[in-house]
Amino acid sequence: RKLYKMAEILKTCLVLTLTSILCCTRVYGALHRDSLGEIVNILHTPQSPKEALNLFYLKEYKDALCLDGSPGAYYFREGQEGTTDKWIVHLMGGGWCYDEAECVYRSGTLLGSSKGWPPVLNFAGGIVSTNMTVNPKFYNWNFVYLIYCDGASFAGDVLKPVTYQGNTLYFRGKRILKAALDDLWNS
Repeated sequence: RKLYKMAEILKTCLVLTLTSILCCTRVYGALHRDSLGEIVNILHTPQSPKEALNLFYLKEYKDALCLDGSPGAYYFREGQEGTTDKWIVHLMGGGWCYDEAECVYRSGTLLGSSKGWPPVLNFAGGIVSTNMTVNPKFYNWNFVYLIYCDGASFAGDVLKPVTYQGNTLYFRGKRILKAALDDLWNS
């Protein structure tokens, strides 16, 4: 019985890992081409109104800023059927910018600014599906999608802005992550 339970857990982890790798690889390419339309086609095909995630800006958290100084943000979909204590928190990837010039470029894209993010996303499929047949383990859990916009995988924590060739950059990913988790905890 214990072996069966362990096999089920491992099978679920393997499926989630493969889904994440395939999905993230396709999204990563689209993000580097700065193609919002391509990203929407990859991830956000609506299945039902229950799939929708709403955008929440972190405007009250003055230090939680994207590379360009726009507010950090996250998308959220509330869980269903008594699962308010169960969470999936997805930290979007996107690679790093390795020098000031690259970070200035990135600050004008979806990987460095929250300015172009749509107010609602419609996730579909795999671990984020709200269809119990497709996603029997997590279909009704709370889901948070934390968008990447800091150039350092939510690790930057430089309070003073950096100026490079007349452009101001904010390396505040750690503050975005903390602010989003605080905001969710206090909601």
